[in-house]
Amino acid sequence: MAREPSNIVNNNMAKWHGAEVKNSRRTTVIILTSFITLTAFGLFAVHGSFDMKPECVRLLHINRQTARAMPYRLWYERIETSRGKCNGAIAELEAFWEQYNVDGVWWKEILYKIESPRKWNFEKYAFRGFFFLVAKFSLGIWIYFLPVILISFVCGVLFIIFDKDQSRQFFSCILILLDGGIRIYFLWIPEVLLLWVLRWVFGTSLTGHLVFAGYNLAWTLTTMIITIPKQNFHRNVKMVIITSFLIIVMINIVLNGMTLYATFRFIHSDTDVTVTSINFFWMMLVQSEIYPYFWQLLISPYRMCSACINGFENRLIHED
Repeated sequence: MAREPSNIVNNNMAKWHGAEVKNSRRTTVIILTSFITLTAFGLFAVHGSFDMKPECVRLLHINRQTARAMPYRLWYERIETSRGKCNGAIAELEAFWEQYNVDGVWWKEILYKIESPRKWNFEKYAFRGFFFLVAKFSLGIWIYFLPVILISFVCGVLFIIFDKDQSRQFFSCILILLDGGIRIYFLWIPEVLLLWVLRWVFGTSLTGHLVFAGYNLAWTLTTMIITIPKQNFHRNVKMVIITSFLIIVMINIVLNGMTLYATFRFIHSDTDVTVTSINFFWMMLVQSEIYPYFWQLLISPYRMCSACINGFENRLIHED
């Protein structure tokens, strides 16, 4: 489990799933993965907003100007006004996905089946909400982790016959991914709250889609670069896990990218990209500080502030 904040200040190391990770390396990985995800998904989002109808762009700006003119006490009205959409935007969004079902091309049919609001509705279950309710539950980081957990389980069962040690390592990987997935999944709650506060204060329709897509991918890459390589696993085990992650990442980049393109084409504008990107970047840095303390935060929530203070004090005062 996580180490006490005072120990991190003394030796510049963080406990990371049973392994010691240097804070400077952790921060470097977080920054690099954040830039990679923002670049990848930001391009999809901006490209979609460039294809938005001019009258819809004007309407979005008018709605936000109207929202900013409202008193702060009318918090609900400010938020709902800023989220106003162009007339028929939802219908056009559905029509956009329906066109992928008319060409008879196999990959377009698969994309339509997964993405269309009339079918599996990837946008709904991948992005919306974080509560364990039927209408609010979202897959979040589990889009990346569950397939790898399943592959690790299958390999663990198969390797019982050939190599029991590697079999145990695959099952150990499942526990690590479950532990990491729970931490990552619930650490985005402060980010959701911050998004809504910014929507209320600035009267703007910030999109959670770009934030969550980047958040999940950045943490997945962090798991691939730090968590798995730091484990005392056999080379074959690491290769299977990392390769599985790479395949899942490529699939999800396509699915998330298409969702962001369609969302920004009909609902959001390019101005949403800037503020949400800044919010995502800073929240990733803060979350990387409190990630090792997740289980302690459940017992003593005030340690979130203590962990952040000690983490940043460590970077300002001590050599890393």
